[in-house]
Amino acid sequence: LADITEAELDGPAPDGGWTARDVAHHLPDSETNGYIRLRRLIAEDFRAALREVDVIASPASPSPAFRFGEKSADPITMYLEDIYTIAANLAGVPALSMPGGLLEGLPVGIQLIGNHLQEARLLNVAHRFQQATDWHLCQPAGIA
Repeated sequence: LADITEAELDGPAPDGGWTARDVAHHLPDSETNGYIRLRRLIAEDFRAALREVDVIASPASPSPAFRFGEKSADPITMYLEDIYTIAANLAGVPALSMPGGLLEGLPVGIQLIGNHLQEARLLNVAHRFQQATDWHLCQPAGIA
């Protein structure tokens, strides 16, 4: 499992974007090897962590949601709000984002990351979290 297989190269990318083979086709050999090596290292890190725990919880983004239209003129800043979700996609492990409450009146997301073929456990943890909290019911002021 440590090496990327032919099926992974040809299969759909976890995030719906380019496959590893698509990337490899457009990059020089040195960059392709670096991309595949990086992806393998990320996957190995997740496998090691998920041998110790059932689910990894992390922020879904580096900051709370921003107000409507606040960053529409700055697409790079908007793109960087997804930075915490990229590693799970590269590793090919299941993940979900869910409401985690409000910070200064704005929604905060929590990301849960699970192991391969453990989607049911991941969904169960999210369900139990929502049963134990009311954060999924919170709404920012002014939203009806």
